[in-house]
Amino acid sequence: MKEVYSYISFLNPHSAKTVTKNIVKQIRLLPTFPELGKRIHNKSFFASFDARYLIVNDYIVYYSVNNLTRAIEIIRVLNQSTNWRPILTVETFNLLNKAKKTKNG
Repeated sequence: MKEVYSYISFLNPHSAKTVTKNIVKQIRLLPTFPELGKRIHNKSFFASFDARYLIVNDYIVYYSVNNLTRAIEIIRVLNQSTNWRPILTVETFNLLNKAKKTKNG
């Protein structure tokens, strides 16, 4: 969230704190309401994950839900105007899976 705050602060210092608070507030709802965001339905690599997105102000929170543990993994927070395809790649999800395997031993 520091990067998001810095980016917003650069563009509009007055709204940086408010927007960041709104994003964090919505993220904190996800453990209780994991289906709050819309599921990403397409034939891309997202199909193999319960990948979802949540729009907060001008930002999109991309996250995944572990169907067994119901754990929430925040993948990325991007400005709506950002082209997400080159950023959210198969490698991103491979890194997430590798990190999960490392945590679970």
